[in-house]
Amino acid sequence: MNDTIKNAGRELIKAALELGMTVAVHYEDDDDAAIELRGCENLDLLWNEATACDSATVYFVSHSSFDRKYREGWAYLIHVNEPDETVSDHSSTGWVNEWATLTDYGQNDLKVVPDRDTESGFAAVRPVRDGEW
Repeated sequence: MNDTIKNAGRELIKAALELGMTVAVHYEDDDDAAIELRGCENLDLLWNEATACDSATVYFVSHSSFDRKYREGWAYLIHVNEPDETVSDHSSTGWVNEWATLTDYGQNDLKVVPDRDTESGFAAVRPVRDGEW
């Protein structure tokens, strides 16, 4: 088990990008996004924007193969909280809620992926590392 406390906000953004989602960061109470990107290579850019002020709201959108967009939830980040408590509030349904519940706010190594066979539509999987489960 990893005893290192991870920043929940950064872990959330990273997990969304790994699933191919678009992440939009809004400063504090701004209606317009300060930045909106997708792709794992953009983690540092998004995180820098999310931490450029005391708090930020982050929105997550997934994409289907037919270029449909699905809102997967939002999270409110407060950066003065402890790292594992950076996600101060979040949507109560959808991928963000399942991510928070199943990964203990990014503190374990589980990944939350879409799964039509579950009631919530999401499942937690453990990534394979060095050929071991």
